[in-house]
Amino acid sequence: MAGPSIFHTEKVCVYYRPDKPSLVETSLIFPKNQIAALIGPSGSGKSTYLRCLNRMNDEVAKVTGKIIYDDVDINTATTNVYRVRQKIGMAFQHPNPFARSIRENLLLAPKQYGMKDKQEMDSTVERVLKDVALWDEVKDDLDKSALALSGGQQQRLCIARTLAVDPDILLLDEPA
Repeated sequence: MAGPSIFHTEKVCVYYRPDKPSLVETSLIFPKNQIAALIGPSGSGKSTYLRCLNRMNDEVAKVTGKIIYDDVDINTATTNVYRVRQKIGMAFQHPNPFARSIRENLLLAPKQYGMKDKQEMDSTVERVLKDVALWDEVKDDLDKSALALSGGQQQRLCIARTLAVDPDILLLDEPA
């Protein structure tokens, strides 16, 4: 590994059933400011592992081991998972836009984190849509339902939604 890590895991195990782990003692290091890829066959646990990294498995599985982000183990009962998900964003394999307008999809989380200025909101919407090459396609339809977008557009919208809160880490589970 070159340079410091921003993230690492130590002996992470995931149990969807108490008697059989779906992921066994997985330890990985992710260097700061670098792109990393998890490659493996279907069913090998890549998505399960990714979902652990921002605590998305909390309601469906038992996760043991350490998940260290910014020198803190975030796999504890006292961790604020909403703060974790603000810093560690995720876009899923299948797009999951909210049944709201394009604009509302992008501003829901920033508003919850305190964004109130209309100019800042408009700027954020434009910035993240440009980041995912969707601005030119939807700039005149921001108040239309996100569900009316094509599948590819919905996926780019979901990536933009993740970018709208400026996460430190972006987890992408087969987003293309």
